[in-house]
Amino acid sequence: MRLLGLGNISQVKPLPEEVAVELAADMLGEAVIFGMASLTLLFEYKRQQRKDLKKEDVQNQRLLGLEKQVTELTLEIDEQSTRLREICKILGREKLLQKDQTCSELPQTLVDSHSKTILLVQK
Repeated sequence: MRLLGLGNISQVKPLPEEVAVELAADMLGEAVIFGMASLTLLFEYKRQQRKDLKKEDVQNQRLLGLEKQVTELTLEIDEQSTRLREICKILGREKLLQKDQTCSELPQTLVDSHSKTILLVQK
């Protein structure tokens, strides 16, 4: 009390019983209200936390699915590129490619050098 500058402690007068009961009832009521508010905040915090975790799980599952699709499509592109190179090798061996055509993509027309037949390639 000296640190607060209140001086020496004097005697405290006793409270009348009715005032003491009223103050205790007020404190108890406030404690109950504070407790209920605290529990409500805790409940809402936990509920929001569960909701955020569920949302994160959904996003993670979606991301994993997209990564899997990208991997599958990459493998499919590699496989198709290999097939395209094989087709170009075969066409080059059979001399069905025209001289100005490359094997970067399938040609639109194929020319048989023996019979001079022109074949159209459908995509």
